[in-house]
Amino acid sequence: PGLSKQWHYYNDGSQSGHIKGSDINVMPVWRGKYAAGSADVIVSVVDGGIDFNHEDLAGNMWHNPGKTGDTKYGFNFVKNNYGVTADDHGTHVAGTVAAVNNNGIGVCGVAGGDAAKNVPGVKLMSCQIFEGKASSLLYVLGV
Repeated sequence: PGLSKQWHYYNDGSQSGHIKGSDINVMPVWRGKYAAGSADVIVSVVDGGIDFNHEDLAGNMWHNPGKTGDTKYGFNFVKNNYGVTADDHGTHVAGTVAAVNNNGIGVCGVAGGDAAKNVPGVKLMSCQIFEGKASSLLYVLGV
């Protein structure tokens, strides 16, 4: 339902103040012969942690085969452990990449698959380098 507000995917200029063509032009790709993602592809989101329980992201989260529970979604480089802490920005970036498409909730991801056609999207791996105001660099430097 939120796709119409994602003018950066396909901008036809119909919204006030929007310039036609100022977008990534993804609609023709989704409508054409190309897939809207593939579960064979893993995208690492190097940012704040991804909210792996988010209703638009949970279906496209990567799972570390060596981990279980909440420790299987990536790595927290700030704390040097597998406990990813959800962050608004990291979750937003993950949604742009792979929010599940055509599931009747939220927004669409560029490579989120197509729930209506049972096509999975890319898998999201959370590589957390920010937590609050701290970054892994600040953590390493002891600042």
